[in-house]
Amino acid sequence: MNIVNKLTLRHIKENKGRTVVTTMGIIVSVAMITAVFVALASFLNLFADIEQVASGYNVATLTITSQEQYDKLKADDRISDVGVISYVEGSYQLEKRKSDYLGTGEMRSGDEAYLKQIFTGDYEGEIPKNANEIAVEQKLIDKNNLDWKIGDTVNIPLGNRIILVDGEEITTGGSYTNGEKFDLSEIGEFKITAILHDNPATVSSTDIVRGYKFNKDSVSESNRTDVTIALKTINHNSLDELNDIVKTYSIEEYEIKYSYLEMFFAYDDGNEMMTPLISMTAFIIAIIIIASVVLIYNAFAMSISERVRYLGMLASVGATKKQKRMSVYFESLILAAIGIPVGFAAGVAGIGITLKALGSKIISTGMIMGISDSNVEMKIVVPPYAAIGILAVSVFTIFISSFIPSRKASRVTPIDAIRQRQEIKVKARKLRSSKLVRAIFGYEGELANKNLKRNGRKARVITVSIAMSVILFLSCNYFCDMFTRSVDVEGMMPYQIAVFADYDKREKVLEVLSKTDDIDKYYCVSNFYHYFADGGEAKIEQPEYYTDTYKNFADKGCYVYLNAIDDEDFDEFCKANNLDYTQYYTDENKAVVLNNVSHKENSSKVFSNKMLGTAFDDLYYPMQAGGFAEYDSDNYICNLNPQNTISMYIPFSKYVDLKLAEAENNPDVDEADVLYQVGIETDKHKELTERLNELSAQGDLNGTVIDYEEEFQVMNTIAFIIQVLVYGFIALISLITVFNIINTISTGIALRKKEFAMLKSVGTTPKGFNKMIMLESAFYGIKAMVFALPISALLAFLMNKAMGMATVPFELNVPLYLAVTAVVFVIIGFTMLYSVNKLRDDSIVETLKEDIS
Repeated sequence: MNIVNKLTLRHIKENKGRTVVTTMGIIVSVAMITAVFVALASFLNLFADIEQVASGYNVATLTITSQEQYDKLKADDRISDVGVISYVEGSYQLEKRKSDYLGTGEMRSGDEAYLKQIFTGDYEGEIPKNANEIAVEQKLIDKNNLDWKIGDTVNIPLGNRIILVDGEEITTGGSYTNGEKFDLSEIGEFKITAILHDNPATVSSTDIVRGYKFNKDSVSESNRTDVTIALKTINHNSLDELNDIVKTYSIEEYEIKYSYLEMFFAYDDGNEMMTPLISMTAFIIAIIIIASVVLIYNAFAMSISERVRYLGMLASVGATKKQKRMSVYFESLILAAIGIPVGFAAGVAGIGITLKALGSKIISTGMIMGISDSNVEMKIVVPPYAAIGILAVSVFTIFISSFIPSRKASRVTPIDAIRQRQEIKVKARKLRSSKLVRAIFGYEGELANKNLKRNGRKARVITVSIAMSVILFLSCNYFCDMFTRSVDVEGMMPYQIAVFADYDKREKVLEVLSKTDDIDKYYCVSNFYHYFADGGEAKIEQPEYYTDTYKNFADKGCYVYLNAIDDEDFDEFCKANNLDYTQYYTDENKAVVLNNVSHKENSSKVFSNKMLGTAFDDLYYPMQAGGFAEYDSDNYICNLNPQNTISMYIPFSKYVDLKLAEAENNPDVDEADVLYQVGIETDKHKELTERLNELSAQGDLNGTVIDYEEEFQVMNTIAFIIQVLVYGFIALISLITVFNIINTISTGIALRKKEFAMLKSVGTTPKGFNKMIMLESAFYGIKAMVFALPISALLAFLMNKAMGMATVPFELNVPLYLAVTAVVFVIIGFTMLYSVNKLRDDSIVETLKEDIS
């Protein structure tokens, strides 16, 4: 180790406070970088596990036409397993069924290798090995009150399920449909070898799995066979391997699990999921790098301020510019050697706790039937690409942070060190303070103003650091807010289940629902929508129809929903908005328009009064905007449609009149086309859906039941993940912002010990001194915010325009800007007072003697 590095190491040890502050900055930076890479890798690993458990431990289904193809696939050293799917007659209807709905379904069958791939959940017994053996879901046994158990031999009727479509009989499958017939072919005799417990890969499609004894000699061009294959190793080259297998063995028909392979970055160019994911990750990493550079650079810059005389001394004894520059790099290397491992460990621990909670949430929501903690868990993984990425980005961030300070260090000369020209570059005339400042703030205010001018570069570093921190926080907050609004993470429907019925069955449906348990609330949600491309079709693109905030709302097209609401609820809705509801029952086609698309109370209005009377001609029924309604988060009517769409409302009886009038004038329209859709709110959507389906199958409900909660479970879960990560990211940026301001101010105060001692020596009172410090804090805050607020607003505007989303117009969050400004002043003032208070007991004489900058 050369003498320069030895002196640098000594300086690091002697200035423990500065070393700790700089190292903490590196640790925070590395921890955030680690969190991003580990979160990405762990989520991809979780979704890969879910995909496999939900669909089977295989990666592709191939259709083979010869025995030779099967043999080659079995012999391929890249393939670990080949299973065969059988398509034997599989519809069944149990003899001792509780109801047709509960006792009718489809069998799935395949050889032992295939069944091993799709048995991804818990089960008792052994996998069926031939066509006379079956595995049965426990819930099928329980629902039909059967006494089946492992080892029993049972008789099951097999055949075809038939429904009538336009007078023609066709074969059907899936869930039981009211009125279908069962065409018996045979009574099969089977031995139960296994009991399944919500097996994820089969539970959504079948409750009985049948074995199969495969004979490869039966495969031919006329008797094609589907096989499933699993690869020994899954990585980013797996898609290329599968394409090569298909090409090598002349497979003409195949189906690859692209969504599973994507989790390992095995995908084609232009992938719709991975490309935006990587872009988003890159953006977040860029933000972290900027935030970290602001934080770490400031620490190194302050370190250089402390070492001016030390660097001048090195220059006086012959140290070259390169040696002085390398001394800063050496310091950054030493601190990185400590900060990177600690930051990595902290990042893994912190994100690990968060991801465990998120993973449990994803799994517990049951977004995929059969997935539970027993077969899937969130694993915290750090694959090689993540480790390399963390190290590379961390080193790059630290290097960039120390680059400018190292260049400044290389230019320090002995004369500069003696005169402190690097620290104070100001002429006497520039220290003159305005008489207005003294008149308003007194002598202390004038002194505070001169201190800012005298401190030159130090003051600029503090001001720029505060401004950059505020800009970073406000810009990130705006981006995250715009992102969550654009993906509509809170725009889910207020009801969980919908029942569709013919209008003449309306009273019967409502009667059944009124007597059914576990229903919290139900109401009419009949609606239809139209997409107006470029807005021109509906003449709703004119700017005068909109407020200034939303003047470009329909430029790129928009969705318009027409909702038919129960008459009583519609009347109350109109009364709440001071509208005369009677006019909406007349022959004029008027509708109430929700004057809000963000679904946030007290947000900007969308439409001007010129929209009133405007006809939406292409909306199936030409409707006019008759009046405006305000958004009410507690009213289900306001939440029936997604955010960023136009919502219109009419009473249901008016919708019926329109439909019947259309039936009279148009022979292609039947009165039976009038549909009544009921939305049901419940906390037990699964149990209630099953109960309503059974009532429908028995003919009691006379309607089609759809569990939207089940369908939107993935969206709800993704929304939850987005919200946690977005607000978590904002919280981290906030911590960095606060830490950076405190670090900058406290360091600046520490470097001015001699200056403060001098002021006290000439008679400055404690009260006057504190007033000077508070005014200096105010001046720092004012200067920083004068730059930070306009720049933040400009960046927000540019981000909004760059993303090109007219449905998310540019709006400044004024309360947030005011709150941030207040917080910044409080932090600056508190930090300066705290830092000065630490110097209170220092001896004036001893401080003036100290040889510090």
